[in-house]
Amino acid sequence: MPKRKSALLLSLFLALLSLAGCTYEDTASPTAAYDGAWYFAQNGAQCQFGDGLIYRDDKTALDGQTLTGIYSAADDHIDANLAGVGGVDQVRSLYLVDSALGDLLCDSADGTGTVYFYREAAAVLAALETRELAPAAGDVTPSAAPAPSSDPGQTEIAPLELLDPETTSSPSDARALPGDDPSPTPAQSAAGNVVWVSQSGTKYHSTPSCSGMKNPKELTLSQAQSKGYTPCKRCYG
Repeated sequence: MPKRKSALLLSLFLALLSLAGCTYEDTASPTAAYDGAWYFAQNGAQCQFGDGLIYRDDKTALDGQTLTGIYSAADDHIDANLAGVGGVDQVRSLYLVDSALGDLLCDSADGTGTVYFYREAAAVLAALETRELAPAAGDVTPSAAPAPSSDPGQTEIAPLELLDPETTSSPSDARALPGDDPSPTPAQSAAGNVVWVSQSGTKYHSTPSCSGMKNPKELTLSQAQSKGYTPCKRCYG
């Protein structure tokens, strides 16, 4: 009788082990390698990836962050929709590449394409030092990747543009009425004309009250252009 009982217990134990092996599943998120802090390639803004959402650190936002994109897992990359980079409806395939500058998110698996994000702050700072000025606000199409440098492990970034809260349209924006004074264009402005810029924006404005700027800084047009500022669409649309 004891032998029979032992045999039954052994059979039950083996059955439980087999059941545990069949029902085990890897619960790790398919996007876990992409989650965490990244630095946007164009301007070094810190972004947080997690749960399929991309937030940009924004001191002007109530909670300190602004939603700037979404992403989902694919076979060997993520598909991302980024605000202000060619349109939110445009899906961009971003590959996690291990380069000499650390991890980066690039639109090509070999890292030779356009770089959108860097994992390391030092890497994005080094890239920003060697990159040309960003394009005008209307140019949201990333340029082609630059020619390879002498260091095969280093990939420069193409200038891109995140959604700029200063120039984002809102429901309160009203169309110009007949008889209103048309806004000046950059071509109509002389080199010595005065413009205003915000503390953190990338646009210059014809009036200090545009976009609800706080403590705008006064510059000449030539100074603003030399510093890389581009015209505001509301002021010079």
